[in-house]
Amino acid sequence: MIIFFEELQSDFLSRSNVIANKKLYIQDELKQIDTFFNHQNFNVTTNNLFDNINNSYKPKIETIKKVFSEVKYGWDTFIKAYEHYYYNGKEIKFIPFEKGSDITQLQNDRFNERYEKYHIQGLEFGKYVLWLKEPEIKQNGKSNPSYLSHKQKLLALQYLGLNLVGIDDTKAGFVLSKILDLDETNTRKYIPKIYHNSKDNDVRTKRNFEKLLKLFENEQFEDVSKKIEQDINSLK
Repeated sequence: MIIFFEELQSDFLSRSNVIANKKLYIQDELKQIDTFFNHQNFNVTTNNLFDNINNSYKPKIETIKKVFSEVKYGWDTFIKAYEHYYYNGKEIKFIPFEKGSDITQLQNDRFNERYEKYHIQGLEFGKYVLWLKEPEIKQNGKSNPSYLSHKQKLLALQYLGLNLVGIDDTKAGFVLSKILDLDETNTRKYIPKIYHNSKDNDVRTKRNFEKLLKLFENEQFEDVSKKIEQDINSLK
């Protein structure tokens, strides 16, 4: 299961909401993340098997523990994607592994499906760490209203008049990913979800609507803001 940036962000804000000194809390979060990335250095090895199990790395923060449990078997893929986003500020497409002669096509497809999740998790975690390190976050513990996630960017374009109905999702996803400098696979996947609410729609969510509402209200897009408010109410 991929833990997306929005969930990581929401979890941190819910934990830090009752903290008076948010700057110190962010610093502690970043220390825990540093331990997470360098967890091999914190493992203590002894001659006792039971001691080794107890001394193995166990993240203190529940969300980081979930991420670690998901990516520890694909660590190199996770780190590569994370570092790309962290240093470049943009997503990169997962490159599937070529099928070897000793496995079937089905086995190779399942392998790539699993490793693509490690890749995406790396990108999402990169977004989270950059968000934590934003100067505005350090000063007041609030998110930068100008930052939009992949899903929010596509949803914002829809409110500004983007209409891709009737256009092949693959073609539209390719072109939009180039224009916005975003991952092509996820762009293609999100496009059909930007127009209509549904129970399992992970693009048209209350959190994404509220983020866009704040953005458009700040820029005095009254008609768009009213439409977003209507869409929020329709979720209830």
